[in-house]
Amino acid sequence: MKFSRLPLYVWLFSLALFAFSVATSFPSLPERLATHFDAAGHPNGWSSRTAYVAFFPAFTLGVSGLVLGLTYSIRFFPSSTLNVPRSDYWRTPENYPRACVFIFRHTFWFAALMTLFMRYAHQSIATANLAAPPILNTGELNRSAGLFLAGLALWIFSLVHFFIKDVRSAN
Repeated sequence: MKFSRLPLYVWLFSLALFAFSVATSFPSLPERLATHFDAAGHPNGWSSRTAYVAFFPAFTLGVSGLVLGLTYSIRFFPSSTLNVPRSDYWRTPENYPRACVFIFRHTFWFAALMTLFMRYAHQSIATANLAAPPILNTGELNRSAGLFLAGLALWIFSLVHFFIKDVRSAN
């Protein structure tokens, strides 16, 4: 199965967009910024600008890298550990490698989705810290979380659909 590079490029683009967002907002961030907020949007956790800018991108890259690494490692596990629809079909020696490649490739879409959500979270934190005192727009953040969850549902649906559809077309 040929590896489509589009999901990889979308993930790399989302990382570049995230890095650009952090780099361009860095000069306007205060030395001490609110990094954690309660449900009403009031700050209840603080960090230095340097620590925040070092941690947040590393965390974002680390989480997406971890998810990608875990899905890549599936190919080294016994096929009996694969838990997908119609697993009897996908666990066979001729289909298991194809299932592993699809899951790994498909996870780049999820990694891009997570990175874009983290970019939006960063923008929300940066914008909140422009106010005195800092206040987070929880409505906007909730909308972005809703979009993330909708994207996640679509991602899961397309993952399940692949494993069901492909079996039907093979029979």
